Amino acid sequence: MQQVDYLITGQGISGSVLAMELLSRGRSVAIIDSPEFSRSSHVAAGAFNPFNFRTMQNNWKADALAPLVRDFYRKCEQTLGAEFFHERKIFKILTGENEKRQWENACREKPGLFADPLIRENPFASVIDAPYGMGVVNEAGNISTGIFLDSVKENVRAAGNYFTEKFEFGLLHVSENEIVYADTIRAKHIVFCMGFPGKDNPFFPSLPLRAVKGQTIHVHIPGLNCGEIINRGVYLLPLEKEYFVCGATFENDRADEIPDEAGKQFLLSRLENFIRVPLRVESVFAGVRPAVKDRRPLAGTAQGKKNVAVFNGMGSKAVFLSPWLAKCLADHFEKGDALPVEVDVNRFVTR
Repeated sequence: MQQVDYLITGQGISGSVLAMELLSRGRSVAIIDSPEFSRSSHVAAGAFNPFNFRTMQNNWKADALAPLVRDFYRKCEQTLGAEFFHERKIFKILTGENEKRQWENACREKPGLFADPLIRENPFASVIDAPYGMGVVNEAGNISTGIFLDSVKENVRAAGNYFTEKFEFGLLHVSENEIVYADTIRAKHIVFCMGFPGKDNPFFPSLPLRAVKGQTIHVHIPGLNCGEIINRGVYLLPLEKEYFVCGATFENDRADEIPDEAGKQFLLSRLENFIRVPLRVESVFAGVRPAVKDRRPLAGTAQGKKNVAVFNGMGSKAVFLSPWLAKCLADHFEKGDALPVEVDVNRFVTR
């Protein structure tokens, strides 16, 4: 029987980040993940953005999280011997004089924004329509999710602690001092990182998880050579010369992970607003994000079971939020620190 400190169920972005945080502290980790489980992390573009275009202000906790995100993934690259973290700027195409003034006013009135006060002239005029220029967001970027997830998987597998199988709650035995699963794994703690399917977790029956389907397309745009992220209603994230990921849709209360024509056409219609040249769709992807009604993630332990925890609800911000939240949860277990009230799962427990 394998003996570890932590058993993690689900190896999406959140589960992988938590595993790396715990391993960096010298703790042993086992992971159970099923190939048939939610694939939202595997098809995600992995982009992160510290700035909110709608409110013209930094995103929640972005000031503190941006340097932590960079340091965390850089250390993971060193540990795993892989390259997957990409620092990029975001070029936000401004849609009119009003939005241009809003951008300039926000930068003048709110010091410390990740938005650059200097409006950039369109450097891709032959391919992109942007007559009002582009606002620039600093300290954004993406991770290559496939490389990151595969690297974490192989790292844990090398220790003999990776199990590719469907997790069955009926095979789990929880006592005050230990966790035993299927007579094969013994752990001190179990953490559920199961994404939207975690809504059926019997240890956390009141989780307010909501399915938000997201679809992306890979496109070839002749003549567009850009290493930064371009945004106007949808984003274009570079893959290689002239090839990009375009996303994403936000389809509430849809829990299927099947790409469809409607999602593809929605993204193409947005691209037509600013792409001047014919483009080609290479492929279409879909996944289901776990969203929470108050738009804050979920972390914490089950009522009466301090060795059973959840780490979930990142929505579309798993790459950006997970490193900070993993640190919070690890400090909670290892040091007894209280979890931030905004993310503590017990905010939804009826007492």
